[in-house]
Amino acid sequence: MKDLKDIFTSVKYEPRAELATRVWDRVLSRMNRGRTARLWAFSATGMLSLVVLVPAVASLLGDFAKSGFYDYFSLLFSGAGVGSYWKDFVASLADSLPTANIIYTLALSLVFALSIKYALRQAAPEWLTNARHAH
Repeated sequence: MKDLKDIFTSVKYEPRAELATRVWDRVLSRMNRGRTARLWAFSATGMLSLVVLVPAVASLLGDFAKSGFYDYFSLLFSGAGVGSYWKDFVASLADSLPTANIIYTLALSLVFALSIKYALRQAAPEWLTNARHAH
């Protein structure tokens, strides 16, 4: 080990003055390239989920109308008094929900929200980092 140290000290290697700058520029370039790729991927996912979300919401509203959910729900405000048969009323209300379409629409909404969140993180990481640490 001592011989190896002596060899390196005797050579007196001096790196070029611009070497550190070139290495740092290359590191930053790769980081920015990755950030740009992630930004485009998250943006495309967000836009695609938004495009699919619009007809999903329209379908969900149509399913609510077809299922009779609004009719059951309006009984709460009609003054008919659902107090004595509230268990049957809640069961009928739950049965009329378009559950699969609700889950599908909520999943698309979650994908859209997360895509926008991560796209913003890639677009302005310094701004988000400073805002996160300010609180």
